Amino acid sequence: MNRFAVFFRSAVRTGAVRLLPALLIVFVIPQTLREVRGQNVGGANQATEPAEFRKERLRIDENAHRIVLRFSDTEALQLGKLDGYVAGIQWVVCNGAAVIEMPDEEVVPTPVIEWVDTSKPFRPVRDWDAYLQSRKGNEGRWPSRGRWHSHSLELGTADYVGTESRGAEAVVRFRTEAGEIRWVFSHRTNRVGDAEYRGIGWRLEVDNVPHVVWAHFREPLPLAEDHWYLAQTWGRAFIERRLDPRTKFTLPLTQQFAFHQPFLFIAGEEACLFDWFDRPTAARETIERDGDFLVRSVAIPFATGNGRATPTKYCQVARARTPDRWTRIDRWTQSYEFLSARYRQQREHGRCEPLPCTLAVTPESDYIHFLQHGRPPRVPWLERFAGDELPELARIGVRLVYIAAPWESDAEHDRRQRRTPTRMSDGPVPRMEEIGSQHAPWDLKISPAIGGPESLKKLVAAAHRLGVQIVLWCGPAHLSLSSPQLIRHPDWPIWRQDGTPDDQDYNDLVGMSLSSGFGPFSIERYRDVRRKTGIDGLFFDSYLTFGAGIDFSQKQPHPQLDEMLDIERALWRMDLRQVHLEGVGVLGVGVGGFGYETTAYLGRPFPEEVRQFRKIRGREYGLYRFVADTFLEPDSYYRALASKGMICIFDLRQFHRLDEDQRRWIARANREYLAVLDQMENRHLIGDGDRWQGVAWTRNGATDQVIFAFEAFDVDLGRRGIVEDLTSGDRRPVDSRFRTEAWHTYRVHCSTR
Repeated sequence: MNRFAVFFRSAVRTGAVRLLPALLIVFVIPQTLREVRGQNVGGANQATEPAEFRKERLRIDENAHRIVLRFSDTEALQLGKLDGYVAGIQWVVCNGAAVIEMPDEEVVPTPVIEWVDTSKPFRPVRDWDAYLQSRKGNEGRWPSRGRWHSHSLELGTADYVGTESRGAEAVVRFRTEAGEIRWVFSHRTNRVGDAEYRGIGWRLEVDNVPHVVWAHFREPLPLAEDHWYLAQTWGRAFIERRLDPRTKFTLPLTQQFAFHQPFLFIAGEEACLFDWFDRPTAARETIERDGDFLVRSVAIPFATGNGRATPTKYCQVARARTPDRWTRIDRWTQSYEFLSARYRQQREHGRCEPLPCTLAVTPESDYIHFLQHGRPPRVPWLERFAGDELPELARIGVRLVYIAAPWESDAEHDRRQRRTPTRMSDGPVPRMEEIGSQHAPWDLKISPAIGGPESLKKLVAAAHRLGVQIVLWCGPAHLSLSSPQLIRHPDWPIWRQDGTPDDQDYNDLVGMSLSSGFGPFSIERYRDVRRKTGIDGLFFDSYLTFGAGIDFSQKQPHPQLDEMLDIERALWRMDLRQVHLEGVGVLGVGVGGFGYETTAYLGRPFPEEVRQFRKIRGREYGLYRFVADTFLEPDSYYRALASKGMICIFDLRQFHRLDEDQRRWIARANREYLAVLDQMENRHLIGDGDRWQGVAWTRNGATDQVIFAFEAFDVDLGRRGIVEDLTSGDRRPVDSRFRTEAWHTYRVHCSTR
């Protein structure tokens, strides 16, 4: 523990704390949590042990050496003081257990805030064409329009003003030359699934601190034999890692609500830790092994507004047993659903479920025809797809079609019309192909090369007659470098901290700031397409890059997740009921990340794609509310459906490469999933040891259940019921027990008597 603790007397006197990069918090998690039953929590803190909590009432005790915040009979914390400064945290109690417990005179340092210096102001672009020309004259590199240097302040080095109550919150106040900073603590109790989570949260509030962006902290998590880290990620499959001292584990820098789930979940045999934010937050984090600790470093963004603040970050503990792998994952799922429901209510976001799906891609020949003749073929691709492929897709149970890149883009314009880029991330750009990228949109209007809105309307009508929904691919925050919209609105791009446009190293497009006029513009374009064609939803590609980017040309730089969620709310108000996102979150349906594209386009699997599929196979429960772009393999496909996940049929060629029995298997799996989807509310994994046997689903307030069986096992209903085998078509009464068959789906109607 000494590796992460700070001997605060010497540190404050010498000023060493000023050099600390982040807040260090030691969590002594589930199995090692020490219950508080009148004994000392702080070890040597004999006079301040938290044994006299007043139930559900904040009490503040302070002297020259410490500040004790008592929220209830089970939640409290102590801050250490020295020479008038707040040095850091000495102990924290959540749900009656010590989750921070530092030795005498050692503390966990206070948070670090980061802001950017704008002494050299951003010089806006007035002429986009001229700026592109200056790029050509700069060896293909973007000329900088200003530069923002970062500065930081460790909170414990600021002047301490005092601690006071604000209702049920405790406010620790600090003063700097720029303005006031408040460290606000509170406690919270939540019912998550069948467990009660109790704990303490904190946030930072700042006044007049210029261009504040982040609050940084670190959490060294002690590795114990029974602790497991569980997380859903984009492109890395589901992570379930035992955190014993032998664990080798590193999570590179990643962003929540993008490449990573927006919460931390750790399960032990006797308790669970759930760490989350009270509103959707694009926090950044890394995790790495360091000796006996798993060290988590997190940067929390400040929201915009007159008084800027971080979201409240809660750390909660539940005395809930997780005796096996399947219970651990079930409790992770409950945490996911808790946040999903909370955030949907906050953001007025509806709920959409994963559906059997396919991706429809326009043939390159249609763009060549358009470039040669200035019009689409006699029967545009959208109408050909409606007649040729859509009926077969409906027959095999596909209920959602992604239309890839339907917008006017570089693909409809030859190189004379495009502003040819001169550099890629790895060097000079080679000769541009005649066909530009469909993924570099000029505008948010349906491409005339594929038939325009008239042909899309015909496709949507045909799809709805067959029970299929149409979802359009879209880049929610990027345009082609050649877009006429950038000529009209050179203030739309998003700018990096180094004063260059954020293009994510693409050679033909640039990110858009949703705080600019592009946000309202895109909403109006989507509304127009919805009105003219009747589409069912949008799939936001690059959500995890441009969609959550930071525009440093703004007066209050921040990840534009809030603006992105405002667009999603507008979609729901348009009655668009399918919102799919490239990335991982708890809103909408996550998509992508496993890279089947090269196989689909080039006809042969790449080694990395095979490795990615092996990460998924047999662990499809990690695709919860997620659509994976990977191989079609019938057993894996069925397990994904059983888990309320999805493996996308990339196109019909992929499906046709399977043999006839495999094709029938997938069609049957789709049919059974759709028959029980409305009953799939609460997920319960079934397993024996490490062998995954199936999935059971229940609904709140109902006694019926759905069971997907991957092998034969006994089911004890505890009462009489009727078992409907959707696979065989049999229906039979049972007293209380029945035995499943492998790869069968059951709907069980239980007696209420």
